[in-house]
Amino acid sequence: PGSMASDRKAEASRKRKRQTFELDDSAFLDALPSDTLAAIQLLARDLNPKRVVLRHQLYSIVKNRTDVDREVNRMRKDGTIRVFEIPSMTDCQAIMLRDDYIWTLEDALRGETKERMRAGQIFLEALPKLKKRDVSKEDIDNIVYKGTGISREKAITILMEIGAIVRKPRTSSEFWLSIPNVGALLIDIRKARDEISNIIKKRMYHEIPLKELETKRLKRSRMGIKFHIRDMHGQNLLDFKETSVGTLVSVMKDEDDEV
Repeated sequence: PGSMASDRKAEASRKRKRQTFELDDSAFLDALPSDTLAAIQLLARDLNPKRVVLRHQLYSIVKNRTDVDREVNRMRKDGTIRVFEIPSMTDCQAIMLRDDYIWTLEDALRGETKERMRAGQIFLEALPKLKKRDVSKEDIDNIVYKGTGISREKAITILMEIGAIVRKPRTSSEFWLSIPNVGALLIDIRKARDEISNIIKKRMYHEIPLKELETKRLKRSRMGIKFHIRDMHGQNLLDFKETSVGTLVSVMKDEDDEV
């Protein structure tokens, strides 16, 4: 009987250990980033000093577009990321991790007057309530005017000048959340697309090994070339062909898109 009781205790102990391991393992897996979040972190941290990711770049890393779109929507709703419209680019959205966006806005406020810093800080504090990309004049009244007493029009001017909002096309009363100094990034993207296309087109057969292309230093962009290859890949501007000697890259079509 003593032996049987001992066996039962040992089995119960082993079962508890198995359950603990399974629970710990499950918690560990839940803590891992999704493929889409991992791709955002890669592009924002390793390839981009501005920490801005273009949505279509994610499609060059995570092959299932449905999964990407579902995860982006989920992370936007829970506040992990912010999603922005880019008015000067066709069919393009930008993404930033929440903390990166807050850091960027805080950086844009450095050296501003007390009034402008106060308006910006109140706007920053209200960001968790602004889940969507749209910002209305009523939102600005509720956020800045009630928090500082600054008039609506003056608040709009301040927020636009620091780059926190941008006016939506064809309307004077609605705005989108914006990224300070994003214009410099868009210029880099346009110039890099041209430069990469020219590098490839100068080759004898208008194609280049991917590994060789990735070693090139761009003269017309402050970003690393891998960031721009991801941009062009996601926009279907480059064609990637697998061969026995590695991946060959060619230009899919002329780079005519305006940024």
